[in-house]
Amino acid sequence: MHWINVSDEGKWALKSAVIGMKGITGDHSGKNLGRFVVAVCDRIIDEELAKAKQAGDAARYAAYEKSAQLMRDLIRSPQFVEFLTVPAYQKILSEGN
Repeated sequence: MHWINVSDEGKWALKSAVIGMKGITGDHSGKNLGRFVVAVCDRIIDEELAKAKQAGDAARYAAYEKSAQLMRDLIRSPQFVEFLTVPAYQKILSEGN
């Protein structure tokens, strides 16, 4: 998995990590593999939220929780969304923020 990390100073850095090494039982169909990927993504989201909560900034953590929920919704969506900004913007408008 690859992602861009933005530091507090605004510096961008390309990061990568192996997100899961696990034997997959059953067939290697899209549905079965999808369950594994969703579970790994949930684990990563939970780990990152725990780190954010430890930082102690309640307002920032609340924003992270909203972002995490948006990611969970996108991960489980039956339709692929090409740009995260589209559903994020729709969510912001619907909440009146």
